[in-house]
Amino acid sequence: MPDPRTAVSLHRPGSGPPPWQEQVRGGYSDRHAAGLSGSAVACSIITQLPPAVGLTTSELSLRVLAPVTPGGAVAAHGRVIQVRRTLALAEVGVYDERERLIAQEVWDRMSGLEVLRAQLAGRLPMPPIHYLTGLTLTAASAGQATFTLPASEWLCAPARARIQGGAVALLGEAALSAAIQTRIPAGTALAPVDLKVNYLRPLIADGRATLGRGRVLHAGRRIAVASAEVLDADGRAVAIATGSAMILPNRPAALGAPPP
Repeated sequence: MPDPRTAVSLHRPGSGPPPWQEQVRGGYSDRHAAGLSGSAVACSIITQLPPAVGLTTSELSLRVLAPVTPGGAVAAHGRVIQVRRTLALAEVGVYDERERLIAQEVWDRMSGLEVLRAQLAGRLPMPPIHYLTGLTLTAASAGQATFTLPASEWLCAPARARIQGGAVALLGEAALSAAIQTRIPAGTALAPVDLKVNYLRPLIADGRATLGRGRVLHAGRRIAVASAEVLDADGRAVAIATGSAMILPNRPAALGAPPP
């Protein structure tokens, strides 16, 4: 029987997360950790599977503990906990090269909704990850945001023709985080707390647009909670994502920096 402690590490050596993963104001959000985590989960479980057996992600849950540290390598270490006939469970830690768990959200001096509307109007550029993946903001209003993501074969793993679960999580997290962003005033930072994704069906890589619709469920003085639904091009539900973030007034855009 395979060793259940098998671990898989995925990383980009060099100078940490590349600039084309950045958001419009710089920095890296938990959606990138979700993508990396999803890959490590799948690869870890694959090491335990016999020939001619595939898999599809059913759930991904992410807990954010610290912001991204610039520089160095970023790695996701996956470890299989249990493999049964039809269900497997694995855990993943995402680390910088100093072995601190990572994820970050940053904001500029405009209000969150103003930033999104400026992007839609073309007055602000789309973030670099838009050019890498095709992730595109299509609508934003108070408490709501919508994104699309092409179901491209570039986002497939491990099986061709099926979008990797982390890419689905990326779309869901983008929509729910942007929905929270619409409720944030200028001079306020967000610190993601957690992200959970329930997968309802595989997303087929047919090249068509996948829709992510986010809405705020609660926005208090310190904590905001939002959800997002991910729909394929035929309008069928692919996943449901929920997440929360801390609201940090009078904090600098980079969460790793000390308060003024």
